[in-house]
Amino acid sequence: MVNLTDADIVRLRTTLQDAVVKCSERCLYQSAKWAAELATSLPSTSEPETTLDSDADSQMSNADTEAAPPPIVLSANTDPHEARLEAQEAGKYLLAKSYFDCREYDRCAAIFLPSNLPRGPLNTAPRADIFTDPISPQSTHKGKGKAKATDSDANASMASSESAFPRMSQKALFLSLYAKYLSGEKRKDEESEMILGPADGGTTMNRELVGLSRGLESWFAERERKSSATGEENSSQGWLEYLYGIVLAKGKNEAEAKKWLLKSVNLYPYNWGAWQELSDLLGSLEDLAQIINDLPRNIMTFLFHLHASQELYQATDEIHSELSQLEAVFPGSQWLKTERALLLYHSKDFEEAESVFSTIVENDPHRIDALDHYSNILYVMTLRPKLAYIAQLATATDKFRPETCCVVGNYYSLKSEHEKAVMYFRRALTLDRSFLSAWTLMGHEYVEMKNTHAAIESYRRAVDVNRKDYRAWYGLGQTYEVLEMHYYALFYYQRAASLRPYDPKMWQAVGSCYNKMGRPLQAIKALKRALVAGSYYDVPVNTSTTTQQGGVLGEKRTMVQAPMDPETLYQIALMYEKMHNLDEAAAYMELTLAQEDGIGGDGDADEDEDEEYDDTDEEEYDDDEDWEGKENDDRENTDADLGADMNDHDDEQNLQGTAGAATGTTTTTTTTTTTRPARRTTKPQRNNRRRQKRGTDPNTKKPPRNNNIPIRPATAGVGVTSTTSRARMWLARWEFSRGGPAGYQRAMQLATELCQDGVEVEEAKALVRDLRARIEMESSAPGPGSGSGFGGSSSFGPGPGLGSSTSSGLGFSSGPGPGSGIGPGSGFGPGPGPAGFGSSYGHHAAGNNAGFGGGGRRSSTSSYGPGRSSFGTG
Repeated sequence: MVNLTDADIVRLRTTLQDAVVKCSERCLYQSAKWAAELATSLPSTSEPETTLDSDADSQMSNADTEAAPPPIVLSANTDPHEARLEAQEAGKYLLAKSYFDCREYDRCAAIFLPSNLPRGPLNTAPRADIFTDPISPQSTHKGKGKAKATDSDANASMASSESAFPRMSQKALFLSLYAKYLSGEKRKDEESEMILGPADGGTTMNRELVGLSRGLESWFAERERKSSATGEENSSQGWLEYLYGIVLAKGKNEAEAKKWLLKSVNLYPYNWGAWQELSDLLGSLEDLAQIINDLPRNIMTFLFHLHASQELYQATDEIHSELSQLEAVFPGSQWLKTERALLLYHSKDFEEAESVFSTIVENDPHRIDALDHYSNILYVMTLRPKLAYIAQLATATDKFRPETCCVVGNYYSLKSEHEKAVMYFRRALTLDRSFLSAWTLMGHEYVEMKNTHAAIESYRRAVDVNRKDYRAWYGLGQTYEVLEMHYYALFYYQRAASLRPYDPKMWQAVGSCYNKMGRPLQAIKALKRALVAGSYYDVPVNTSTTTQQGGVLGEKRTMVQAPMDPETLYQIALMYEKMHNLDEAAAYMELTLAQEDGIGGDGDADEDEDEEYDDTDEEEYDDDEDWEGKENDDRENTDADLGADMNDHDDEQNLQGTAGAATGTTTTTTTTTTTRPARRTTKPQRNNRRRQKRGTDPNTKKPPRNNNIPIRPATAGVGVTSTTSRARMWLARWEFSRGGPAGYQRAMQLATELCQDGVEVEEAKALVRDLRARIEMESSAPGPGSGSGFGGSSSFGPGPGLGSSTSSGLGFSSGPGPGSGIGPGSGFGPGPGPAGFGSSYGHHAAGNNAGFGGGGRRSSTSSYGPGRSSFGTG
């Protein structure tokens, strides 16, 4: 998009101002508001538009300057026939418009139209005889009676529809028909009564649609016949095509609706309402690509493409570049800033999206549009004090707007007052039954209240309003999964994943359903797809340098690649374990463990990155107390009102402002928005652990390389989580079951780390005791042996096992005496030696079994995870 000159800016501003007037004359107030905001956001030109207010005290300051052109107050019609009709009906038009402004739609329509238009259900199938003569060979019948009556009825119907619209201008006809359409919508809402009530649903409809459809059909057909007969060009203005497209879309005839809306935007491109209706009919990027060549070549097409891409959740670099170009043309447009915030929201960059919305609220505090999306972001970030402020601001501006009700409903939902939240979402739907956010959010609340029937109905209504809302499809899947109807849940999850193919959450849900249905191969494929989808998102990291007094020297916000989800990796490992593929399971468990420090599957991070991480580790872990104190402050005063929450927000800011001053040193702190480290270890311990994960420690058993594991560079780590701790325990047991010096050492290291982390401490301590007992027993067992040395004077190597019952295995001895066999399936009978020790470690049906027998007494019994271990007589 090229830069506009001053003359281009003046022409564009004039065109948008003319659009404001034309939309206002036809009572399309939302389109008029959009065009007016866009015209005002254009930059000022070098030519002074007016200087009348340059000096308020001087009345003669502009006496010698050229007078500015008068502002547009009434639109001029270039068609002389239409202009003459508009002049003749000016008085009646002003009366009809005043009725419309007072919401007296029937009185407005009655000024120009008779009230005998037919009512009834609208036929959704397209009529084949729209542009054909009413008397055609297909309409003749050989029979008598009924055939003659049918022909006469068809002629009477066409005649009545042709005589339904008297001679008037297109502007007056549009206003009258639009008033009739709104009157039918108002009556439909009144008949529906309460939200989700017995009469709410598909039983009620707009009874004016059939008359509007037939009347507009005949009107366009008549103009087409006159144009073809006289050879004159059709002088349609595009407004009636827009209304006909709306009527067809309401009647579920979307293909015809799309065709007429395309005609409307080509005839008059500055009606934003037509572009919005066209965007609602697009279900995928393929639909957008099909119509892109049929759109007019002007700036409105750029704006439409941006909006349609945002509605289809396409937050790509090309879309962001296109948005930046449009912001250069309209630097002050709040609508473009809102589109940027929504693109960031779809990209899960919540911090940046919240910052853009905060700027919008600061610049225009009384703007209610899209505040429901802002409240969703604040809800996800659990910023309850700020959400309370936005709720107060919206309520003070207009408490009877659907967006305001959704903001207040989100606030009560964050306070876990779900009944109050549902009440406000119902109020939003009472004001506007097609408000998408209210249906979806109300479904979420019903899920929290365990009312699955109402939740399913709410989500279905959301899908009826907009089939592109992936949240409603995902909510349906969740609800059916709660009901353990996994086939239904899988269908809805797949629909959500098709709308959001780059959202790992969608694929995780699909994988979970496959797993519960007993299809692990499909589940693994879906979870691997979730890992690939997660690589498209970056994690914001704030790096700040503070002085000894707590002042901030500088702060830098960078986007780094997010780590792979440990829970997804852990689930893949468990599924491989269920399939008895322990090597693959161990590989994915190691990969799960690697996400704590942000090392990818290859583990080939540079030494420089390790050193940089070490410099910040100590200070990063020292911030845990501040983080926990902030979280505790957020949980306080849950029953306070909105004003009390705003006071909590001020106290929280003061607490954060004094946290840096208490350190007394200059630190560099790196914080990641997703999770935080929970383990405190010394630098040598962390370096040793990194070397072991990277395979530089010769005693570390590295799992076999698997080409199916996604390989990614070093990223921001997630720290110690419950998932990584479970993976660490699994690996410790697996190494214990494999046996061998290196396996025992690795298992001991992992169990010791678990004790340090404070997660599964008791099981980790029990494992440490078992490891010490095993090592001590094996190192003191008498008998000859051969092979590599292990500890002290012991020797370890292949050899026959000795005892009352022998089998081949790994020979192990530390001195003279009878030998012992260690290995899968080996057994030892009674004989001189230490107390008996029997053990069986396995994972479901695929485990390594080893038995040690002796004539000693029974000692103890314990069990671990999927395998079993027992101490007792041999």
